[in-house]
Amino acid sequence: MILLIFSILLSSAEQRVVVGSYNVQNLQNAEKLSIDFLELQRQVDVIGLQEVMTTGEPPSLEIISGYPYHCVQKVNLHESGKWESQVILSRYPLTQCGFHFLDASGEKKRGVQWAHVQVSATQKFLFLNTDHESHAWLLLGASDRLKQLQSLKKILQECVLVLSFDCQVLPSVLVGDFNTSGVSLWEWKSSREEIKKTSDFLLPWKHSDACNNIEQTFVSFFGDYELDHIYVHGASAACRKTLMSAQGSDHRPIYTEIIF
Repeated sequence: MILLIFSILLSSAEQRVVVGSYNVQNLQNAEKLSIDFLELQRQVDVIGLQEVMTTGEPPSLEIISGYPYHCVQKVNLHESGKWESQVILSRYPLTQCGFHFLDASGEKKRGVQWAHVQVSATQKFLFLNTDHESHAWLLLGASDRLKQLQSLKKILQECVLVLSFDCQVLPSVLVGDFNTSGVSLWEWKSSREEIKKTSDFLLPWKHSDACNNIEQTFVSFFGDYELDHIYVHGASAACRKTLMSAQGSDHRPIYTEIIF
């Protein structure tokens, strides 16, 4: 009887997991990335990486030392013979992994990677890691990225069949580089406008807003932007934090705590 009561209390207790996202710019600055990940490993339990240059295996950096579970998906073949990949790293077992390509206008293929994360015997959630089109010298804009959002929304609406997971009922987290820069040669929108349209389109998946209202996640000579985002469904999320000290990429990693 005591064991039964204990198991009931354990299953009903709140569970907290910190999830994140980081575009690592093809691992161009491995030394500084290793420093970034020393901090991320202290904070983040499950993280989605974009633009990871690999041979198809996990990154050969110390960055994965704190994450015993991983999924690697090759996406675009680079002229060097290596693959630009998307990677999910986790402290918790990943019981199933997969990938789906999204509609795209540019030369590079785009897609969403996903995994079932088993937090405990009674709790699991769906983790999705997406990477959308950049402005490509202002030739691509929000209407091009809308193609990825439409593909993504269809996958989420049909997730039981496509992802073997009922993400309408069970918790799910969507992270990634949405490239919400707004502006292109053909359409002049603000980054904030594209973020709002993206967030409205993805409802009921809710945007995890930055703790300081706006924390830019991309740094460049032409300006800083909020390109990376986290969306949550079926769980509550704290405000989103940005690792402002990161120097390993032109993006900054983001993370938030989700509560089941």
